[in-house]
Order: sequence, then C-alpha cells, then structure tokens
Amino acid sequence: TARDPIAEDGEIGPISIYGKSKLKGEEAIQEILDKYFIVRTTWLYGINGKNFPKTMLELAENHPEITVVYDEVGTPTYTPDLAYGISQLIETDYYGIYHLTNSGSCSWCEFARYIFEIAERDVKVIPVTASEFSRPAPRPSYSVLKNEKWIENGFEPLRDYKEAIKEYKVEKKQAGIRIDEFAYLNGISKKALKKIKMNGEIFVNGVHQTVRYIIQDKDKIQFFYTAFFI
Repeated sequence: TARDPIAEDGEIGPISIYGKSKLKGEEAIQEILDKYFIVRTTWLYGINGKNFPKTMLELAENHPEITVVYDEVGTPTYTPDLAYGISQLIETDYYGIYHLTNSGSCSWCEFARYIFEIAERDVKVIPVTASEFSRPAPRPSYSVLKNEKWIENGFEPLRDYKEAIKEYKVEKKQAGIRIDEFAYLNGISKKALKKIKMNGEIFVNGVHQTVRYIIQDKDKIQFFYTAFFI
C-alpha cells in the first residue's frame, strides 16, 4: 500500500467502477488529442452539491457523537482553489497529466475534527476503520497526490487545506455569486474566463461538482477534469 505522495507517472490501479471509468476517460483523451490537460485531484468539496464538510456540519446539528473513518488518508481540495489552478494552467502550453490539490494531508477523522474545531461545534468524533463503515464502493486507503509537474512548471503550490476550509466556512454563507464576480475575486483573467465552458451549466461558487469537461475549441485543446482513482 502506497504511503508516499503519488506522482503523475506513478503506478495507478482503480479499485472501483467509478475509478475505472475515470481511467478510461483519460485514455480516450490521450488517444484522440495531441494537446490536452488531464488533472487529477482528491477529496473535492465546495459550496455546491454534497460533500464531506457539509455533511459533517449537518450531522453536528443533531448528533453529539459522529463516527468517522480514520484509516483513509488524502488531501481535501477546495473547488475554488482548483478552479484558480485550472485558470492558470490553460493559459499555457504545458500540456499533459497533472496532479493538483491543496497542500497537506489528513485522514477523514482528522478532517472532521478540524472542521468542528473551526466551526466551534462540540462534537465527539469516534474513529472507525473503513471496513466498519458501510459504503457502496471501495475507496483507496491512501490517495495523497504529489503535485510534481505543477511545481516543475513554475506554479505555486495551492494553499494548505486547513486554510482553504476556513474560507469555505465563510463562503458557504454566501450564495449566488456570479461567474464574473468569482473570477474577479479569485484573480482569473477575462481571457481565461472565456475559455471555460461547463457543459452549458452556470458556474456558481467555484467548480460545480458534476463538471467533467472544459473545452477550448479555438486551439482544439480539451481539458479533462477527473477525480483520483488509485
């Protein structure tokens, strides 16, 4: 079992149907395009959709104790930070496969405790193993990504996940921010903004969690955004 951050050229082995479908998507992109960006990320959360921080905070409303898995480790990644990284990447011709996450790593259990700490919620987190926690599909025990190619190409590492979750705590109270407002607040240029198309869906409060493709037709560049699939 891997216990070192996984580089872009590291060995991969999907363990779920979801993961295998992601790998097939990557292979298809590489077969049909010469110029492409493939970005792998982990443990996404944001204002929209279901996600771990939102679930924890909702459970905390009525549960003084919550059981959380402690033997799965990864990097929580805030969708606006990922979107900002993408906006920088598509301004370049540094094509290829990238790992892009916030910095740092933790278990789900550690993440939950930190969420309750900054939210000032008095909740007891009880650690359990993944095998004790019933879920519909298996997950990797270690999915920390090494953002090696990102750094090699001169980009700054994304901020630590502990800083990002603090912003989420504030931003989740604000709804309905427009794509142009989000771009302005996050330093995304108008040029990059015009390249981003989200399957015809409005782009609200960061990357919508169901988004899969960003296409720049002008230069025949296709961007495939994927969750990690170790």
